[in-house]
Amino acid sequence: GLTFSFDPNAIMETGPGMYTLTYTYTNPNTNCTNSDEVEIEVFDMPTPPVTDMAMDEGCVGQTAGTISVNDPGAGFLIYWEVLEAPAGATIMAGDLLAPNTSDSHYRTNLGNNGEILRIKSDNGVTPGLYRFCPIKQDVATGCFSGPSIEGISFEIYMNEPPAAFTETLFDDGHCYGEPDNLSRRVQVGPPTLPGVNEEVVWRIVSFTPGTGSDTPNFGSGEYTMADNTTTDAEFEIKNDGRSFRPVQYATGMNGNPLYGTYELEVFVRNTEVACEGQPYTVFKTIYGLPSGTFDNTGPVCANEIVFLTYTPDQGTGPGPYMVKVTELANGNYTYGGPGPFWTFNDPNNQFSATLPPGMHTFTLTAIKDANGCETTGLNLTTTIEIAPEPAIECPGNLEISTSNNGEDDCTADGMWTHPTELNGACEPQTLTLSIDGGDPVVVNQGEATTQTITGVGDHTITYLITDDNNNTDECSFTVTVVDDEKPKYNQGTPDQDLYTEDGADCPNADGIISLTADQNIPLTVGTTPVTYYVAGLPFQTPNDQVTDNCTAPEDIEMYVWSIDTDYDGLATDYYRQIRVIFRIYDENGNHRNRDIIYTIRDNTPPVIECVETFTLDFNGE
Repeated sequence: GLTFSFDPNAIMETGPGMYTLTYTYTNPNTNCTNSDEVEIEVFDMPTPPVTDMAMDEGCVGQTAGTISVNDPGAGFLIYWEVLEAPAGATIMAGDLLAPNTSDSHYRTNLGNNGEILRIKSDNGVTPGLYRFCPIKQDVATGCFSGPSIEGISFEIYMNEPPAAFTETLFDDGHCYGEPDNLSRRVQVGPPTLPGVNEEVVWRIVSFTPGTGSDTPNFGSGEYTMADNTTTDAEFEIKNDGRSFRPVQYATGMNGNPLYGTYELEVFVRNTEVACEGQPYTVFKTIYGLPSGTFDNTGPVCANEIVFLTYTPDQGTGPGPYMVKVTELANGNYTYGGPGPFWTFNDPNNQFSATLPPGMHTFTLTAIKDANGCETTGLNLTTTIEIAPEPAIECPGNLEISTSNNGEDDCTADGMWTHPTELNGACEPQTLTLSIDGGDPVVVNQGEATTQTITGVGDHTITYLITDDNNNTDECSFTVTVVDDEKPKYNQGTPDQDLYTEDGADCPNADGIISLTADQNIPLTVGTTPVTYYVAGLPFQTPNDQVTDNCTAPEDIEMYVWSIDTDYDGLATDYYRQIRVIFRIYDENGNHRNRDIIYTIRDNTPPVIECVETFTLDFNGE
């Protein structure tokens, strides 16, 4: 039940090799002894030398460091013994980092140059001093070499910002050429690592030139605030107040104005190991002074609203734009609100005016953008042309006859020229023609026209001209249609021969004709015939088929215009000629005659009648 042990370190002082250990058993009662021996092999396992130390110190969040040793060879592994670690670290003294160990901060693996320990100094690692020792293990025996060196140091420094930055003046932009007191200032607290020097660094991450800006002379880079002022052609970094200030009149590579947005980082750096605190991002913008083109929406029509327009040049800050405008013609005054400025494109206060016809000149004297950048002393003019209202003149009155385009209808053709606009009103213009209030028809100015007018009497011809803003002018004239066509009988009225043998009265009979001439009162109106008698024989008036181009048949009047009972002057008791003249009238006074001659002849022979008895009384003589 006895156990024997020995210290291998004592053997290591002699060196590796085969050792024979002889031991003796003694019986204390009899002093009898017996002996035996055992061979012990001590392996040679020196710690492999360090072949690379990429970095022996680093900052949290910056580049990781690595420690490399030579390849231990087949059958051997490299372990990393933790000799020292800061309190709170995820590893502690005495830990062994086995091959292919990987956690959020430490990793071991076999690399091209041998076994590598990589320290990932990310933001979760505990800052402080770490010491490691590489030791070798025989895989077959499991034996480890003892630490042959005191350890390799790797120190990770705190690089959190010393204190939160406090802005004492906030201004994210200023106008080119403005006073230069508009700077960005930051303030930092005392160093967090006693005895370690720290400095404040401004880093220009980027500079985005504004539209129309010159090309900057600088690129991205670092500017450290020292006791002296750091000055550049475009900006200044001052230790006083630890401020960054773009200069008042910064110019670029070509000497032209430089404006745009600086993206900056300001942080604290440990000057001993270059550890940087978390950056604080700052933006600083220099705006270009407003400039642009002054114009208007004219030319416009009379009574049309006109707008002034402003188109900013490249480099001008954002809108809406406040402007000061005066009109030089027709008065000198300022448009807008209560102050000297008013806002373009503001639906509640945009410039619009209805100006009288003529030329109006406006001058832009000052402009201010949404950043408050203002340009004064401008003399940008724009002239608005306001067209006059349209005017037309109509032709004189016309009189036309129905016969000028043929017969048998109640129309007449009138010929004239459409009027033309006289004042030079704005285009496009529309000219319409209407007759007697009918639907208007679009016509061409100055063009000859032939219009067929229907109906006797006065007709009103109206022209209306309209410009592009619905300004109008109107004129009219009268076309009088005269009916000069006669009514028609549309039937034959032959002369009549009347004989007593056919029943006619004798030529010398009283009341030989039943008609009476009357030029004032019509015999009949319309198409219903009137029966009359000549020599006792009946006849009908020739009005049953009358027509007229303008008057309806039922409105045509028939007169017995004249009767001549001895037309040829040869009347006897046995012969007579009678001429009857009928006249028909239309409503417009046109008439047509129709005469009928009646010849009456006595063709009845005399009759002799004899008495059968004739008694004579003798008187004695």
